[in-house]
Amino acid sequence: MLDRSSWEQHVKSVPKLGQSIRTEHDCGEGRVLKVSHGDDGYSAWCFRCSDKGFIPHPAPSLSERLAKLTQQREAEAHAGSSPSLPEPREPDPQQWTDAARVWLYKAGLSNDDIVRLGAYWCAALGRVVLPVIQDGSPVFWQARSIDGRQPKYLAPIADRSTIVAKYGSGPVVVITEDILSAFRVARVTEAWSALGTSLPVPVLNQLIEQRRPVVLMLDPDAGGDKGTLRMLRPLSNAGVQVYIASPRRDPKYLTKQETIECINTSLPSSLHLS
Repeated sequence: MLDRSSWEQHVKSVPKLGQSIRTEHDCGEGRVLKVSHGDDGYSAWCFRCSDKGFIPHPAPSLSERLAKLTQQREAEAHAGSSPSLPEPREPDPQQWTDAARVWLYKAGLSNDDIVRLGAYWCAALGRVVLPVIQDGSPVFWQARSIDGRQPKYLAPIADRSTIVAKYGSGPVVVITEDILSAFRVARVTEAWSALGTSLPVPVLNQLIEQRRPVVLMLDPDAGGDKGTLRMLRPLSNAGVQVYIASPRRDPKYLTKQETIECINTSLPSSLHLS
């Protein structure tokens, strides 16, 4: 274990969560010491000593925890009253909390993917914000809690009848429940997030006008099954070629090859993706 006195002075250089620096260590010359600021405290690793150290954050008092919760609830109430994107915005994943980054990394997103998606960390909410962009402008957003707070997803009060998150391009349109799933499926064809388990009539009409095959690829749970049936009937009645994909897990956690195989299993061979 690294002697705390040999690196404690460097923690002032990483004031923000997610930051890290390379600096000198008293074991010799060169910037061999990495000091990082994580959710729970400051960690150090010396590449020469091959040893580590940790300084935990002081445990917040009950009054501090209550004050933080109150501030977050007030920020949530304010943000939820408007479709405008919540502030402040931190788009660089390296400046986020560890838990926030890991949530998107587990879904297979790289830092470049996160930037392309437009996701950002909002410190006031303590949530990751996922924007919905239409015609180049944000029209809606969802903010995901990382610490178990409910609701899991926060969204503004807005008319959602025409809102759908669209990504990618291709001969088949795949419908998913959530934004991340649509973003991931868009690696292989066009994908739309229904932002839930139902499609408003204007969005259904958009699909009908597309005159392309539609694949319903909702989450493999009871809610997804009910949503699939709810979407299937009006699309079929309108003459849309509609197919049902049955992913073995949430679509955002599938690899690219697993996504292709899952979609192709539901399609006739003439429509198979490659």
